[in-house]
Amino acid sequence: MNSTTYISISVIILFVLIICFLVNNDVIFRDEHIDFKRDILKDKFDSWKFPIEYCIESPVNEANVMKAIKEIEKNTCVEFKKEDNCDNKTQELIFQKSDICALHVGHISGNHSQIVLLSPECYENTGCIKKFKKWVVTFYTPCIYLILHEIGHALGLVHEHARKDRDEYVTIDHSSFTKNEEVNFKIRNYNHYLNYSTTYDYSALMHYAPYDFSTFWSWLFGYPVIRPNFNWQYSRMMEQRKKITFNEYKRINLCYCSKCKWVNDETDYTNCSKCICPTGYRGDYCQKIIESNDDCGNISYSVNNTETSIILDKRG
Repeated sequence: MNSTTYISISVIILFVLIICFLVNNDVIFRDEHIDFKRDILKDKFDSWKFPIEYCIESPVNEANVMKAIKEIEKNTCVEFKKEDNCDNKTQELIFQKSDICALHVGHISGNHSQIVLLSPECYENTGCIKKFKKWVVTFYTPCIYLILHEIGHALGLVHEHARKDRDEYVTIDHSSFTKNEEVNFKIRNYNHYLNYSTTYDYSALMHYAPYDFSTFWSWLFGYPVIRPNFNWQYSRMMEQRKKITFNEYKRINLCYCSKCKWVNDETDYTNCSKCICPTGYRGDYCQKIIESNDDCGNISYSVNNTETSIILDKRG
């Protein structure tokens, strides 16, 4: 094999790597926000009034936006009302096409509509996780999680890695991104941003993935922007892009919902006689565990007083 062939192969490999980087770092999950705080905004003076009116401007995919809204309504007391005309009303969300995904955090004071900017990558596809091949590169189509992410910001949810206590759980490598991206990783500590005693959630939809906003060379040589402090496998949890998590819904419910006479961490505010269960549990009061499917074979359960860590390392 001559030198020309080696050069050609190297160029092809570099091209493929660049395409992979662009797909993973820009198209899949790269949102830009006007305000970066922490946890969830609790504004007792000018909060959202339900139902929150919203409208969808063409060509934003109406079905995808409504699907995301239904997910939030199903898991919280938050209610929405669709309007046909996008007028400049008080407390209205307008979903509008843009070249970025962006939104103010929480409700804006005064008689103003709030624009939810969505790029085509944010609203066009619903496949989780659907993939197709083009040449030798595998692309993943976006899901409604990007719309959920922005609606979460509208309700006050902020990026998990901007929490006051984030340094206890993750390390931010400032050399892996440019100075222009510094704002995306600053800790924001304000008294009116609350976490309602919820623990740090590596799998939060509002958590950036390890290589989000990284430079090409940092990504190429495996230097992530965000590293977990305890176990590297938490990095995989940061890539969760299917749904808003139990902890995030809990913050929304504790921030906005008060109709139930009894309240605990799992209260179902759409049906006060039941609970919303975290992953792995079921039943009206989350008193039962979800059984494994038949693929696992015979299952036996054993409980003792010794704390044990179980790590599943699934490769391939």
